[in-house]
Amino acid sequence: MFFTALQGTFQSTSMSQQPNLYKILGVSEDASPEAIKKAYRTLARTHHPDRNPDNPKAEEKFKEIQGAYEVLSDDAKRKAYDRMRRNPFAGQGPGGGGFDPRTATSAHDLSDLFNQIFGGGSAMGGGMGGRDPFGPGGTDPFGGAREYRPPQQPEQPKNLDLNRTIRLSFERMMKGGEARFSLSGQTIKVPFPPGVRDGYKVRIKGKGRTEGGRKGDLYVTFRISDEGRYRRDGYNILTTIDVDALDAIVGARYELEAPGGKRLDLAIPAGTQHGDKLRIRGQGVQAEDAPGDLIAEVRISIPTTLTKAQVDALKKIRG
Repeated sequence: MFFTALQGTFQSTSMSQQPNLYKILGVSEDASPEAIKKAYRTLARTHHPDRNPDNPKAEEKFKEIQGAYEVLSDDAKRKAYDRMRRNPFAGQGPGGGGFDPRTATSAHDLSDLFNQIFGGGSAMGGGMGGRDPFGPGGTDPFGGAREYRPPQQPEQPKNLDLNRTIRLSFERMMKGGEARFSLSGQTIKVPFPPGVRDGYKVRIKGKGRTEGGRKGDLYVTFRISDEGRYRRDGYNILTTIDVDALDAIVGARYELEAPGGKRLDLAIPAGTQHGDKLRIRGQGVQAEDAPGDLIAEVRISIPTTLTKAQVDALKKIRG
């Protein structure tokens, strides 16, 4: 009776402190290996750190999912885990026999079983780690009953970092400068170079949250607004212009507006074709070595309001 009561006590305390591996994967306890694998793949994709760069807890959750799958996908480990959940003293003794609490001087046998399942340390979070749960502060079957107090887990430090996003117009991106915003009553100034790329990130140390003497960092991400008329290709700026068909045939000069409103003169050579790209050098994004170019792609426009005299003249040219 004494050992039966002891088993129930340990099962209701130690194992209750452990996460349920089936619940971690969201499957039932009689789930098939295929169902376990499917659940694992779905959760692993969802919680992978690479897909959650702004979530500091994603890696911890991902490792928890991996640990659960490592046990439940292995038939021997799963059976041992199930036995342990039903009876924390059930394990592998010498010759394959069950664990008998009446022949054990401590719970090291159970700790060994944890090590068998999880490869040296409990992957279930807060495992026994090789310590005797019947040691100090526990329940000693030979020295009297004492209140069992599970070991305190160290509290994980909070993430004190902050994130801010700054949106720039195409014109401001071209010029470079300094972005300013208010944070906790303080003006934050963030310089950015001409031609800053979309997604450019700046880290400002010590400007995050403060707690217990610790200071987080501030991460500022720049986003470039798409103005529609302009696109960026490296240090070059791409745009599209409509050219009258007659101008494309005989040649002409067009005035082109660059980002920021600057007016540029663009020569349309005679015989220009639809899709041709005309380049104005040095009018792209500024770079340390040399600026990029402004490239205009020609879109031929067919006139629809020709006079009869113009139509007759074209027919005469055509022959």
